[in-house]
Amino acid sequence: MATPSEIIKQINDLVEKSAETFNGKVPLLQQKVFDEISGLLKGLVLKNGRIQANISNVRLIGMIARKLQKLILDEGYKSDVTEYMKAFNGISSLQNDYFKALNKRYKPTKMLDAVKKESINSTLDALTESGLKSNVIEPIKKILTQSITTGGSYKQLQETLRVNLTDDDTGDGIMSKYLKTYTITSVSQYSRNYSQTASQGLNFQWYRYTGSNIKTTRCFCLAMTEKEFFHVSEIPALLAGDFPEYKARHCAVYEKTGLPEGMINGTNSSNFITLAGGWNCQHGIYPVPDAFVPKELRNKYV
Repeated sequence: MATPSEIIKQINDLVEKSAETFNGKVPLLQQKVFDEISGLLKGLVLKNGRIQANISNVRLIGMIARKLQKLILDEGYKSDVTEYMKAFNGISSLQNDYFKALNKRYKPTKMLDAVKKESINSTLDALTESGLKSNVIEPIKKILTQSITTGGSYKQLQETLRVNLTDDDTGDGIMSKYLKTYTITSVSQYSRNYSQTASQGLNFQWYRYTGSNIKTTRCFCLAMTEKEFFHVSEIPALLAGDFPEYKARHCAVYEKTGLPEGMINGTNSSNFITLAGGWNCQHGIYPVPDAFVPKELRNKYV
């Protein structure tokens, strides 16, 4: 049987790869939607390069708006979502293996099954009709509608759509930005939430903050992966940015929230294990037995 540390690595790898695989396909989908819309917009009635506010154009824009959902939610996209969702079962299984490796008497509870079902349902909603409608489709419809009501420039409309529906050196398009943030955050928070729920009643006092660091890793997460182990009593200080590794990096605390920069507003001692460093944080937080913690650290809390 794999060791606890090996299982942690397997969980972290699954969390990172599931989102990475899904998001790797999003730019092509986004480009396809842009190309389709651009082709349809050639039917607009123009005068001196500007879009005319007439019935013909209103109907065309309405038709494009209605077609957006079908363009995005094609069979390929649905298949990608189905494949991505398999990560939730994989994470659950590995998390159970982890706790069994720590305690042979461990058994998953009905609460954990409820947590999984709720997470799967909310994620499916976010990645399909309801989530895409409010976060992707409606903003695009707004861009199209405003171009007619204001008699906007056709060239400017094309450029606005390009900026919003393609990725370039200046940033991701609206679809990529939303889907990347949601898929990365969803599996990561699910894994941490599962771990937090599974450990309830097991009286763990120590946790391990672990995972890969990349170019966009927040200062808080860089400090925490350097620190690695923390005692449950330290959480309030961590949320205030009041620990040596954070201060040594000259990390900032966001004035409006009083939390380290990047953290989700409302993060507190109760939900920190689940929310961790905030949106897009893929790091894992795992409860560990005292024996896993370096002795010099344990001695501070005797």
